[in-house]
This record gives sequence, C-alpha cells and structure tokens, in this order.
Amino acid sequence: MPTPERSPTSTPPQSRGGSRRRRVRHPARGGTGIGRPRHSSGGRGVTRRPLPRTLVPLEDESLVGLIPRLAHHTGSSPAAITSRMGLTDRAGIHVPVGSLLALPADKLAGAAQVVGLSVAEMENLLLAPLGERYGPLSQQLEPWYGPQLFSNPRRWVHLRRTQFCERCLAGRGSPIEDRLGGSWKRHWHLPVVFVCVEHRRALRRCCPHCGLPAHAARHGLVAHATNEGLHPIQCRASSPSSLSVDPANRRGSSVCGAYMTDRWRSRRLSEDPPTREEIIGVQRRINELLGPKGPEQTISCGEYISVAQYFMDLRAVSAFIFASWPLARPLASTKSLAWAIDRDAGRRQRSVRDLRVQGKVILGGKYFLAPPSQYWRPEPSWESQNASSRPRTTRWNAPS
Repeated sequence: MPTPERSPTSTPPQSRGGSRRRRVRHPARGGTGIGRPRHSSGGRGVTRRPLPRTLVPLEDESLVGLIPRLAHHTGSSPAAITSRMGLTDRAGIHVPVGSLLALPADKLAGAAQVVGLSVAEMENLLLAPLGERYGPLSQQLEPWYGPQLFSNPRRWVHLRRTQFCERCLAGRGSPIEDRLGGSWKRHWHLPVVFVCVEHRRALRRCCPHCGLPAHAARHGLVAHATNEGLHPIQCRASSPSSLSVDPANRRGSSVCGAYMTDRWRSRRLSEDPPTREEIIGVQRRINELLGPKGPEQTISCGEYISVAQYFMDLRAVSAFIFASWPLARPLASTKSLAWAIDRDAGRRQRSVRDLRVQGKVILGGKYFLAPPSQYWRPEPSWESQNASSRPRTTRWNAPS
C-alpha cells in the first residue's frame, strides 16, 4: 500500500523514542540602533548597515582618532561604533591593537561601508600605508623583523599610545572641529615625528593633568570604550585616585577626563634660539621625507637609498650613538642638544651596566635601539651647569 503524502503544514510524525524538542533560534532581542547592532562582528560577506550620521576624516587622521569622534557625533560609545564596524573581538568591546596597523580586506570593506567611506579612505586611517616611506612599517623590509639583525623594529611605532599637539587638537576653526576637536594624526604614532612645525612646539606624550600616556589602554585600541560621555579630545586614561572633571558624572569617576588642549606654554622647544631652529629644521626635513610628495630616494652614509631604508638606517645610527656616547658629542650642533643626549644616553648606559653587574643576560637592542622616551626637557643655564649642579628629575637622570 503506498504511503500517503503529508501536507507541508501537517504535524511531523513522532519518533519511537518519544518527542524531541526542537531548538528555535530567536532573533536578537533588543533594539536595532547603534548600541546593539543586528549583525555579529565576525564572518565574511556580511552586509552592514551604515551609520545614520557619519564624518569625513580630517587631514592625516588615524583610526583611533576617528572612532571617538564618530561616537561623540552619533551620541554613542566607541565600543558600539567599532562593534557596528565589525572591528571588535568576540566580547564585542575591545578592538585589537593590531587593527591600527592593517585590516583584512573583508573587515576593511565592511568598516568602510558602515562609516560611509571608500575602501581607500578607510585604509588611509591605518598605519600600514605609511610603510611606503617609513621602514619600520614597510612590508618590503620583512627580514628586518627577525632576531638575526635588529629586534622588533615596530618599537619605533607607537601602537598603544600616541603623541599630540595641544594646538592641533584645538582645531582649525571649522564648525565641526570647534565641536569635536582637531585630528589625532597618524604621523603622531611615529617616534621620528616629535615636533609640530606649524605651532613650533614639542609634541606631548602624556596628559597634562594626570601625566599618563595619551590613548593608552589596558585592553584594546580605545581606552574606556563603553563610556559615552567623553569628548574626543578628553583624556581617556584611568585615574582611580582622582575624581572626574565633572564631579556629578559618577560613571566617569575612574577616567581622567581632562582636556588635552590645556597648558600650552610648558612645551617650548628650547630657550636657545639656534637649538630651537635646528630642531625645527630637522623635523621639517623628516616631514618632507614622510610626505606623499617627498623624494623617492635620499642619501645615507654617502649612498642613495630608498626613503624607507633611510629610516631603518637612522634607527641603527641612533643606537650606535647611544651605545658609544660621548664619542659623538663633538658632532652635536649645539651644546643644548649635546646635553639632552647626555641625559638619554647616560640613562641607557647605566641600565646596561646595572644588569651586567647583576649577571643578567642583556640585549643591547632593548636599551639602545628603543626610541627616546622623552625628546626634550628645558636645559639649565650654561653658566651654572657642571657635573655637580645638573638637575636630577624623576623622568631623567643626569649622566654619571
């Protein structure tokens, strides 16, 4: 006898082992706004909904600068923005630090679609395109990443923190910059950029209020990513010992919250005019090499090489100078510059000597190849400077 056909709407027959309850996948609960994106952060080929409001990137703006501006512009949090862009981890809060360097093609296209940018504009927010001119970021110099030469060139790239110019963050007077602040620039992540030539000021690395590194996060790319009330130019560093700038804001009591545009007068390059002009001239030449319209080749050790290789040579030469100092002291352009290198080289050499006394295995690259932690400090008057009267500070120690 033939088996009767079942209707598509009929109840399926039960198995002999009893009824088995089928698991029903319910759609994600909650709203569909920015705070709770409809799509997950992973997966390929996922079509993402664009943000209701977006921004055009500022000149030389980085990804870590655009995210807080988008969050403040849309009334959301950086975590919600990055989750919508598909950049967060499995928890949906933190963005991996490596995302500032480069992104896979699928994530790059998805993030560009959400913020309403082209793939090229989205890629220009990352640091990888700078590798065409900056050796430590170059993919063509891959052998330099091995331990057989110099270890970890990316230490000459600030990933977990950045430098900044207070006057640049104040904006250039446009309506959007008056409301959201200026650009957190990509080139501020490079240690070779240490002066703002436009404002003739040394770049800061720490908040003028709490003294902690700017944009330094314990986890992920953006510190306190779930905080919705911080302005893009406010300090996001954790400050448990101090209250928020706004005492009524109890949710931000663990965040410094100070505006980075405070205290402009404390970052003069030097009291010595020749030293000041020498520093600005060096930074101007470096900016020309890093610029997109700069030369393809330059001279290093008497030979023409690529600009990317030049910065690798510059890193090696600086290590040799620190390791052999004060042999190169007569080559310093001014006494103030020589005194600044005295302090930095003395600190590095003392660290190496202390480890050798303790019998520990040392790697010279850790101390001599690392970029300077502070580029400039006001020098004392030369009439009163001698070995016994050089000031000792908490950040720097006078050379022994």
